[in-house]
Amino acid sequence: MISNRTRWICLGMVTAAMLAGCSASSPSASVAAVSGTTRVPAATLAGASATADPVMAQHDAAVARATAVIHALGGDVSADEPTTVLVADPESSQPGPFVQIGDADHRWEVGWTPQGVLRWVFTVTQPDAAAALTQTQAAARVSETLARLGLSLGAPDSLVYGSDWSAEWSRKIDGVPALGDGTSLHLAPDGSFGSYRFAESATAPKPASLLAKTQALSKFPLCRNSAADAAKTETCTTQLVWVRPVVASPDDPLRLCWELKYHWTEGEGFGGSVEYLDAGTGDLVDSMAES
Repeated sequence: MISNRTRWICLGMVTAAMLAGCSASSPSASVAAVSGTTRVPAATLAGASATADPVMAQHDAAVARATAVIHALGGDVSADEPTTVLVADPESSQPGPFVQIGDADHRWEVGWTPQGVLRWVFTVTQPDAAAALTQTQAAARVSETLARLGLSLGAPDSLVYGSDWSAEWSRKIDGVPALGDGTSLHLAPDGSFGSYRFAESATAPKPASLLAKTQALSKFPLCRNSAADAAKTETCTTQLVWVRPVVASPDDPLRLCWELKYHWTEGEGFGGSVEYLDAGTGDLVDSMAES
């Protein structure tokens, strides 16, 4: 779920030194292949013509490209609205041109990877509370919104309704889930645009040989799917995943791990834990508790 973010603390960060890192490339809105069957829009910055002030030219090109994305989604921004251009996402610090247009009550955010791939679009929405889409209508609106962004992703892996409509396309590498990576699109209940996110992380080399599932389970005694107390229900799931440890930097690559999840319920009580073991060595990479 994407919530209103606290990016506006960074409005004073626009300086020539920050903008000097922005790259310029073709304004093409064509669709570019990135990985597997996932396809994302090139969404590159418009090329800057020769000028006595190249920094300002790159700033204006970024704003023009962001405005084009906003207009494609049916949004409206005026030339006199507050505008900020950064060389990195102010929340995650991931590099790439990042544009903010508007104020706290009416704002848009558009970000790209350093290669020019559209990574993030967000706006503050005020949906019509009396007009909630059906599942079929939401699926059609998802397809329409993707087309406006120049995307062709096919049907989402999931389309669920909570406080909004959330469509997810997960990333898999040779059939193994890459946790946290993939594409998501959020629409307000009435179908108006909320946010778009694309993430595709680098990966560490795959281990030359993999630890067997039984060997991984032997390092996690809780995973037994049994209980001495019949009133207590226990479950355990095990799968290979690509994951980045919680304590790692956002720039660190994903690692191939065995994910071992344990969960129990007893009456209204519940708890559990999850561990990630290096798929090659069996060393503990990360762990967390659920309560």
